[in-house]
Amino acid sequence: MALKDIITQIPKESDKIEIVFYLKNYEYLFSDFDLKPYAQRTFSNDFLDSLKRETTDLCKEKIELKFIVPGLDRNNSKEIIIKRRLENYFKNQLKKQEKFRKKVIKQGIMFFLFGILLLIIKYSVGDHIFQKIGLNLLFVILEPLSWFLFWEGSNLLVFSSKKNKTEIEFYKKIITAKIIFDDDDY
Repeated sequence: MALKDIITQIPKESDKIEIVFYLKNYEYLFSDFDLKPYAQRTFSNDFLDSLKRETTDLCKEKIELKFIVPGLDRNNSKEIIIKRRLENYFKNQLKKQEKFRKKVIKQGIMFFLFGILLLIIKYSVGDHIFQKIGLNLLFVILEPLSWFLFWEGSNLLVFSSKKNKTEIEFYKKIITAKIIFDDDDY
């Protein structure tokens, strides 16, 4: 199911943006393949993609999500459940993204430090000690391994840790959004 007349952005006040979704019914927010109750149901990818697209260019404006549903089809108890589901979904997604980012940073730090440690060992101990104890092969393997860990750790810290930055910013914006159901403009 596609969202009807998907979205319009309306500047309300100087610091607030209203994003309006025109829905025929509540089903348009959810996946067609998921028939669980609203409290557990998966949101539609069309809805989530549209929401991301509309909030991408917004800087620090406060967002108001407004869902317009025809008056005869409105149900306050369903709206409360859907609103709670939206809030929980976005909070959980933010936690997942932040946890993933912390994991990448932790892994990057470990690789980086271990690479530096191996480089220090290799260059401080030197070739002659490894030859004395008969570990020439270890000495040969130690150099590329240490450089790999150093550069991979640097890559994780500098580039990979920032890959989900836009996702984190999106969820932070949406968590603070005010969610409203209405039928007045339909």
